[in-house]
Amino acid sequence: MMVEVIRSHTNTNDGLALVVDRYFKEAFLLPLGDIRHIEGSSCLGGKVYDDKQIDEILLPLISMTRERWENLM
Repeated sequence: MMVEVIRSHTNTNDGLALVVDRYFKEAFLLPLGDIRHIEGSSCLGGKVYDDKQIDEILLPLISMTRERWENLM
């Protein structure tokens, strides 16, 4: 769902994976190595992970940094 929101704001698929990587990195204070999986997701045209698998990978990582990014708001 978050990728679709980002896609709707960029109005292009050119470089979308890089924009998504940057968004997740900055929004959730995650290192690039943790979010690179999203590039292989079906929501970005990849065939490595489906949405459920991406959620299983990223949601725990996002939760681990929650205290840090919530304090920035």
